[in-house]
Amino acid sequence: MVMPPEDRRNDLAGLSDSELIARIEGAWQAYEKIEESKTPALRLSLLNGPGHFPALHSSLYLEPAIDAHRTLREIRELTDELERRMNSRKENRV
Repeated sequence: MVMPPEDRRNDLAGLSDSELIARIEGAWQAYEKIEESKTPALRLSLLNGPGHFPALHSSLYLEPAIDAHRTLREIRELTDELERRMNSRKENRV
């Protein structure tokens, strides 16, 4: 279930800085795994040669791409929250 932006922002605001950083690191690791999983599928489809139908079902190509997109969006939301906190702290120091 995708959370509405306002609920998501409130969820992220409740995290400590260390929890937020851990979530960013975890999301990057998940993204790297997704990217690694794409490689074998692409390699197998290339074995058929140009102009041939891929050996794998098209969902095997789409699902990693969708997962990668969602993970990158999560990383963006997490880094936006981290930047918001840093900017807020800078403003409070002045």
